[in-house]
Amino acid sequence: MKTRHTSPLPIFLYLLLCIVITPIFIWLGFKHAQFLHDLSYFKYIFLAPLTKLFMSIYYWLNFKYYIDNEKIIIQKGIFNISQRQFLIKNVRQSNQHTPIIFRIFKHTNLVVDTGVNSDEEGTLNFNCISLIECKRIKDLINLGGTNESKYSLKQFIKGDFIANQNERLLFKTNILDVMLSSLTSINIVAYISIIAIVTSVIDNINLRHYLPNFIYTYIKNSTLFWSTATILAFCFLLINQFIIYGNFKLLDDKDTFYSINGFIEHRTNSFKKIYIKTIAIRQNLIMQLLGIHTVETYSASPAIPQDNNANRNTFLPFIKTTPMYENLHQFFPKFSFKNIALENNSALLKRLSIIFFVPFIILLIIAIAKQNLYIFIICGVILISYLIQIIHMIFTNIIISKNTIISRTGMLNKICLYTLISDVEFFAIKQGPLQWLLNTYSITIVIRKSPVAFITIPFIPPIKKQELLDELKKDKTSKNILI
Repeated sequence: MKTRHTSPLPIFLYLLLCIVITPIFIWLGFKHAQFLHDLSYFKYIFLAPLTKLFMSIYYWLNFKYYIDNEKIIIQKGIFNISQRQFLIKNVRQSNQHTPIIFRIFKHTNLVVDTGVNSDEEGTLNFNCISLIECKRIKDLINLGGTNESKYSLKQFIKGDFIANQNERLLFKTNILDVMLSSLTSINIVAYISIIAIVTSVIDNINLRHYLPNFIYTYIKNSTLFWSTATILAFCFLLINQFIIYGNFKLLDDKDTFYSINGFIEHRTNSFKKIYIKTIAIRQNLIMQLLGIHTVETYSASPAIPQDNNANRNTFLPFIKTTPMYENLHQFFPKFSFKNIALENNSALLKRLSIIFFVPFIILLIIAIAKQNLYIFIICGVILISYLIQIIHMIFTNIIISKNTIISRTGMLNKICLYTLISDVEFFAIKQGPLQWLLNTYSITIVIRKSPVAFITIPFIPPIKKQELLDELKKDKTSKNILI
């Protein structure tokens, strides 16, 4: 058994960086000796690449591997050597990430989920291997369908990929939908906040002493300045979204889905169909207005339990409603896909408002009468808590359609999760003090082997709670816990 090292390319890159930086420090030592006495400069400019160099050497010496058609053997250690063996048949997926510097040298990073749960050793990181070696590994672990093109400069610039003859193209993003979806509520709030902060700074600082006259005049003409800044910010969001998802493609063969995206940093994800446990449909505020969705799949639990994104894959980004449901019904026939509407329970809203507003009004009257700051703060806390509970009550819902649990959460960022009842590990019905006053319950559903982990829906009326329990109990593998 002959083990292999990963590529020494990072060692040579960091060594080259240190060789470039060292003469600069020597020159500064002769010309400006005081500069080298500033430890902060020395630490961040010179020690950072030097530390990376030693870490790269350690990783290269510490990590070896052997792969054949049946098993993966990982050997770690320089002096104290240990080996671990993983079966190829248990491998769930692979994630390939190629930064721009690696593309130049025809190298890439590959992460393989071996199917070992609750063990950080179950995720194998092949940091910096050649594209040829990456293809060999993916072919051996039966996830080798789609690979990066590596033959011509034109293919390199375009970011082309090579698919095998058994694959079929399932989906390709629409450029207009990608760019329209680049605006999010978070981006808009952040931009407005920056405008407010910068405007106040400009008004309080006399910029005439620091800037040329034409630039100062341009900034003081706030309408022109902020119009230009808004256009530039919008263009940046469009370009950034386009660079990531503009060339997104979804392919599949008999057993595996393949997703590819990225013009600058390439990503190629391969994930087996049998391990997909949950489908998530996401929409930010702009996407809700435009009727655009992003579909994600969650495979069986990642090897690192804390990393909930390890087995989360973008499946159908920026797709309209009708083609989305058509594709989902075709790709996942076992699931029942339907839109989940908001429930209008006016009586429950009235009871919740009474519970919060009675103490709020009483405390507000006392605060105004006594001019007590602490009571005002308590009133603010009650009001914020009320708004949070209202959002949870209005914008969360859960239904069971045929064999699928469908949940909806979120106001500005809407998320709908679709999970088969057969994958439910157990569910819990809870009733806290507030729920008791409202005569409602919350339900928590734990999904077997899924990084979604659990779904919690509050404020469920008794009748609906009983309906959910009856549907869940039909599956003999699930267990009910009543708290």
